[in-house]
Amino acid sequence: MKVLMVDVDPAGHALIAEKLMERGCRLLEVCSGEEALKIAHAEKPEIAIVDVLTPKLDRGESLEDRS
Repeated sequence: MKVLMVDVDPAGHALIAEKLMERGCRLLEVCSGEEALKIAHAEKPEIAIVDVLTPKLDRGESLEDRS
């Protein structure tokens, strides 16, 4: 399963990332809203974990269907 993780502080999600990788997830890690939207469109992850404080990422925009 592909999981997109968007966090301005990658150290802040280290535990979550570790647990997901232990379960065989493929992580797509980015630290900006612009990168997140590009990766989400290109990779089509099944799940996105997004820091609500991510700059340049509107909450409504992040929820749009990018298919």
